[in-house]
Amino acid sequence: MLLGELCGKNNILYLNDRHEEKDTEKEDRRKLYEKRILPLLEENDTAIFAEKTDPFLLDYYRSLGLAPIKKRNIFYVEDYLKYSSLTKAILDNQTLIDKIKKTNIDTLIPYIESQDTEKLSQKISSNLLRESSFVDWINNKSNFRQVVKEEIGLKIIPGYRSNPERAKKDFEKIKEKGYKRVIFKKERSASGFGIFLVETIKDLKKCLDYNFKDNFVIEAFIENIKFSPNSQYFITKENIFSLGASDQILSEGFIHSGNIYPSLIYKKTDLYEKMEEISNKICRYLQSKNCFGLIGIDFIVTDKNEIFPVETNVRINGSTFPNLIAKKMFGKSKNVFWKSFISKFPPQSFEKIFTASKDSFINQKDRFGIFPISVDMIDFLGEGYFVAIGGSHKQVNDFYENFIRRKMQ
Repeated sequence: MLLGELCGKNNILYLNDRHEEKDTEKEDRRKLYEKRILPLLEENDTAIFAEKTDPFLLDYYRSLGLAPIKKRNIFYVEDYLKYSSLTKAILDNQTLIDKIKKTNIDTLIPYIESQDTEKLSQKISSNLLRESSFVDWINNKSNFRQVVKEEIGLKIIPGYRSNPERAKKDFEKIKEKGYKRVIFKKERSASGFGIFLVETIKDLKKCLDYNFKDNFVIEAFIENIKFSPNSQYFITKENIFSLGASDQILSEGFIHSGNIYPSLIYKKTDLYEKMEEISNKICRYLQSKNCFGLIGIDFIVTDKNEIFPVETNVRINGSTFPNLIAKKMFGKSKNVFWKSFISKFPPQSFEKIFTASKDSFINQKDRFGIFPISVDMIDFLGEGYFVAIGGSHKQVNDFYENFIRRKMQ
């Protein structure tokens, strides 16, 4: 697959355990182990999943020339819900570890590197692309702000590393700069779930009581944001590869619910060049720390055409999958547009959904339409992750609207 090509490795083991990221405890565990990586797996790849693969879904992918992975290279973990994470369940299964080890894995690519994925890589005698201790450190939002401002020398959003005792003072310092509202962020969180907006002292007390006990980030809230690009890169020892930028779709203020490609920033040459300049400085810093592999950098663009790096995600990103799937299916064509989104249904099989909306789905190579990225648990969670792919933003929106309309019937 593309990640294997970028890192120059053949025998790769993929483990999409999102529970290894911080602040995911409130999400359904089964949802955290979904198979978003499945359509991208190549013939000689290896993967570990929690639940069995839906045969209808796998046949659908293969009809499009995707997921040619050998069935013997897909491993499953029994009784995984008895453990605090899928990775811990694997670590406690020596029989499974012995089977995986026989496949001679060269590189383990997890959703995110952690102490447990590092232990697993050692047990199966494979490599990781970066050390878990550095990944944990740089994904901390306070540390990222410090690196960007002090070590790289970039302009960042006004803010501080704070705690419950200093919060009122730091809040007032930001308000004195003329900002109406202030953002409180957990130092480690994913998909916008650890972000809270505060306007008054009363709101501040309530926010602290419910959400914060330790250190956190407090930042000025930028009121007039045009769009929020996520730009992804793959870093090797010698190179930095750009994988493109898409705009984040945020619901309820900060919750990530999808992306739209290409980003509006491509229409603004000066801003795009500025974003690439900032990104390259951040990527070169990571490269200097031997932090290789896929990363995403989140930005905001204001109505005054200011651009700020907000955070870096040194892990697989939510938009990684639609991005790579579109590239794999349609190559490097400049006329490919897409929109990823989450859609909810009454619990039912994907086969039933596909049959009811067959004309909406991509059903042959080189054809545009709706593509299911993760629907393997839709029969009991009632939620699927899809991407609409087309030759223009209008066509993508038409596919999306038609699919949603059919779903409601």
